[in-house]
Amino acid sequence: MEASWSSGESTSLAVEILRKIARLEGDDVADLPPLGRTIDVEAVEQVAQTEGTRISFRYLGYEVVVADGQVAINDR
Repeated sequence: MEASWSSGESTSLAVEILRKIARLEGDDVADLPPLGRTIDVEAVEQVAQTEGTRISFRYLGYEVVVADGQVAINDR
């Protein structure tokens, strides 16, 4: 698992997720399908700001976990 996003950073949660997935896929972020087709990005970013919240979903076969201000991408 990888973690580097926190609620205090200026990079949006969605951008951080896409960057990590692109790195794992060996692709450019622009080549990935929009994250908004999988989740409601605004809702996830808002809920992720709540302490003690854990959100997980699948994107391109990866499990994405957002918890305690951290993003983890679990390999397929």
